[in-house]
Amino acid sequence: MLYISLVASGVLLLITNLLIAWKAEHPVATVLTISALFFLASLGLCQIILPPILLQAALLGAIVSVWGWRRWRRPVFFSLSCAATLLVYGVFGAVAFQETTQLQREFPYVSMEDRLPLPNASRPMAPLPLATSDRLDAMENLLGNHNGMNDYRAISLRSIHENAVQIFMNQQGFGATRMLMPSASFLKGTIRREPPILQPGRPSPSPWVLDSLQIGRDSSKDAYDLLSRHQASVVDFVNADNFGFIKDRLRVAGFQEHQISQTPTPSERWTLQTLDLIGIALHEEPVAYVSEYLPRMDELRAAPTRTLDDFEAAGLATLERGEELFVRDRGEERRMLGAIRAARQCLACHGDERGDLLGAFSYRLTQDRK
Repeated sequence: MLYISLVASGVLLLITNLLIAWKAEHPVATVLTISALFFLASLGLCQIILPPILLQAALLGAIVSVWGWRRWRRPVFFSLSCAATLLVYGVFGAVAFQETTQLQREFPYVSMEDRLPLPNASRPMAPLPLATSDRLDAMENLLGNHNGMNDYRAISLRSIHENAVQIFMNQQGFGATRMLMPSASFLKGTIRREPPILQPGRPSPSPWVLDSLQIGRDSSKDAYDLLSRHQASVVDFVNADNFGFIKDRLRVAGFQEHQISQTPTPSERWTLQTLDLIGIALHEEPVAYVSEYLPRMDELRAAPTRTLDDFEAAGLATLERGEELFVRDRGEERRMLGAIRAARQCLACHGDERGDLLGAFSYRLTQDRK
């Protein structure tokens, strides 16, 4: 696009000078040239052509107007028109450099090494069953069906780190109206920083011994409902709109920490009491993060951890065999362990294989008697 802009500027410069040369025998050319140049500049209000061309057209129109009044010689006009064209690109380049330098300081590249395990550090996985693979496809579709905000963020963040001046000059419009123009106000406006959400209930007063539990018995409709709502929790936690621009694991710009942004509703028959994140790759043995809040990675990084209880250990082994949920009941209480698997959107940073188990959500539910 920059090359197109330069070629168009050259053509505009050539045509203007040819018309001025023609004016010696046809005075009406001056009027036509001025009208055409200012009309070209006015098209900027409609976001039709590139901004440097618009500014160049406006300056050339002004020079033509003065030339018709002062009767400069044609070499003088040629020199002024060339200087005006160089001025346009100098101004746009300087503005681009200043703005992108500031944005680079505000949205720098950061490394994910201190937040993520080394690639392929997840636990060994059995081949995914077909049903689990199909559900992973569905989750990837949900992650892909975001509102498109990350596309704009990623392009803007990339533009301030790679070929920033060229990308700046290629965008349409001026100032805030420029399409995909990287601006601090736009990028800051996309940052999602809701306050942490408190756990709805309290942990179970007594440990869950696996021998005392019953397999969760629900109709197929209820089981599908639990699975769908767990998947919704994973999509909310991952939130592809917050990825920013990922060049590689060592250079990520604008990434926002994973977090649960709304209290999950496990089903119409069950009420959520607690939801803990199970981490399996950053520790020698899997752990559960202990927090008074629903999982939020920036808060959990400093949170204490505990070893898995009987239910969670058995459930994790089941998830490693390719299942998505592990459910057990004790009276009116229910425990549910749901897999967090590596979708294709996760691989750029996590570096694992698609479908690998990255973690799990450990739910504690109570039966809703309403």
